[in-house]
Amino acid sequence: MVRLQEHSLRILAPPGNCLTTLTQGPVMRIFWQDSMSLGIAALDCEHRELVLLLDQICVAIQSRNIQAGITLLPRFIEVLDSHFLNEEMLIETLRHPEAEDHIAGHRDAVPLVHALISAMTEERDLGQAETAVSTFIAHLFTRLLHQDALLARQLRDAPATCGSASGSS
Repeated sequence: MVRLQEHSLRILAPPGNCLTTLTQGPVMRIFWQDSMSLGIAALDCEHRELVLLLDQICVAIQSRNIQAGITLLPRFIEVLDSHFLNEEMLIETLRHPEAEDHIAGHRDAVPLVHALISAMTEERDLGQAETAVSTFIAHLFTRLLHQDALLARQLRDAPATCGSASGSS
């Protein structure tokens, strides 16, 4: 199983709400769109939260508020790690024919997330953070969502007993 948390830094949130200090301006944004829905409630819920967190990280980076971005990283890592684990359990349960490629997509995402963490917490370099988040978003749209769509199709086509194991409602 691909795990992010065991490799990630512990990041403590500073006091106060850093998000209130964000400035206005042109910002790279990522928004949840209905067209991104897979029709599997549990996966769609996780995807919506990941997109929201990723958008908030983008806003923090573009607003040059690195501390706000750092504050968001623990939750982003927690949700992404849990999402990967949930998907990999589904993949195993369904004996998903694309399992190897899907898990490889998760594995390939880990160094991209680590690059973002490093840029924001160790280097404190907003340029590197912007590159890292852009690279992760590209990976998300070119690889991960495609693999998730294949998994969702198999889940929808699976017998009712497998479908209820997904936790979809």
